[in-house]
Amino acid sequence: MLMNDVVDWLIPDIPKDISLQIHKEKILLVDLFMKEEQGKIRFLERRVSAGAKENCSRSNNNNCTKAHPRSGHTNSTKSV
Repeated sequence: MLMNDVVDWLIPDIPKDISLQIHKEKILLVDLFMKEEQGKIRFLERRVSAGAKENCSRSNNNNCTKAHPRSGHTNSTKSV
């Protein structure tokens, strides 16, 4: 039994080249999914900024501000 365990440990179930190929494919899939998500985020940010510009142009307010979604800051100027 001990010899059987040692042989099982020494000889992998999956060959090394197949294991490397599977690893490379996983990395490529993760990169693809990340690029898709970044594209979705850019698309949503464009829609949000276009909506903000549209809302700003509809209003007669000259001090229209646009909030930055990530930072929480606005583009307004403070009068001193």
